[in-house]
Amino acid sequence: MKNPGSSLVTLPGLGFLLVLFLLAAFFGIRAMETLLAVLFLLCAAAYFWARLALSRIELEVFGEDICAFPGGEISFSARVKNAKMLPLMWLRVQLPEMGDSSAAPLSAEEGEIFSDFSWLMPHQSLTFSQRVVAARRGVLACESFVLFSGDGFGLSEKTRNAPLKRDFRFVVYPEVFPVDASAVLRNMTELERCKGGLYTDKTLIKSVRDYHEGDSLKDINWRLLARGGAVQVNVREQISPRRVCFVPDFEDFSYVTRTTEGKEDRVLDRAGFERMLSVMASLILRLSELGVFCSLALPQDGAAAPRTIVPEALEGQEVQLLTAIAEIKYSGARADFPIEEIIDRGHLLGQLFLFSKAPGGQSGEEFVRRLQDFLVLRLVQRAPGEEHYNDKTIITEAELVAV
Repeated sequence: MKNPGSSLVTLPGLGFLLVLFLLAAFFGIRAMETLLAVLFLLCAAAYFWARLALSRIELEVFGEDICAFPGGEISFSARVKNAKMLPLMWLRVQLPEMGDSSAAPLSAEEGEIFSDFSWLMPHQSLTFSQRVVAARRGVLACESFVLFSGDGFGLSEKTRNAPLKRDFRFVVYPEVFPVDASAVLRNMTELERCKGGLYTDKTLIKSVRDYHEGDSLKDINWRLLARGGAVQVNVREQISPRRVCFVPDFEDFSYVTRTTEGKEDRVLDRAGFERMLSVMASLILRLSELGVFCSLALPQDGAAAPRTIVPEALEGQEVQLLTAIAEIKYSGARADFPIEEIIDRGHLLGQLFLFSKAPGGQSGEEFVRRLQDFLVLRLVQRAPGEEHYNDKTIITEAELVAV
């Protein structure tokens, strides 16, 4: 906790002491003059000492992103160096304020995360470790720490932000739990059984061939035919079904309310939204264990544009995808899907799974309509008549959560 120090160790305080000293000297009060002179010099020394104390303090954090799941302990190491000739009698290094503590991704028992040091000599470096608790999903980017120090008399304390040599982040993943991925794998198994282990990507044309009786009119290459060529059909790329792409429907977890002024406002169902992200993260972990290549297609998230995330390799894909989920800052606004990217990269995404609150959402229906050439399976938190529904394209959360 910052100590403001003595009010005398300020410019107005020093000016006040100087005026009193001059008055004592003018009226010839020698004892008072001596006392005020000593007090003025002491406060002036404390004033300039405190201001010089925090100059040329260097900080460096070891490692890159520091990741954990909610409830887990995060440990990181750092080095602080006093790169000047003036020694420090005491120094406090504190993480920057995290804004609203109820939404902060980290927590500590005393509410503040700091380390204290005594007697940091000139050009001395000290390495320290800090432990904090991952509170909830989110990312805290650290570009600087907050430094506290002051004079050796305890009369003044100053604070400033000290930039780090290299930025780092605390990444708290969504909460995860055991899930049963058989409902997802069942669709892959059906593809493998019916299609010889492959399925056709209608968006990727591999080549063309002559038309044969029985070929679908949808496969005819109408552009070649319009140029006066022979009737030919498109041969489309076949890809492995062991790829899935999860598409969270952000907008389905928000609803419109009216403010006291009669204006419309969109409010996010925070609990349902976080639950959806947890189910998605849990499935990514489970499918990664089973050797299924996963990717994400994220709608617009505040100022962030819609995007697709396709890991380059199966190994380590869960870290990249869970980090992307941790970075989501959706608050309930309209959120467009990355439709064009999904179409362009469809051969890399595989089977599409749309995560929504319930079937029939306006944004989800529009997504399915615009991707009518793709088979879109829906994972929902609940479905109407959940015990008796027959729609095989719908998978409920109850089917995924392991007992």
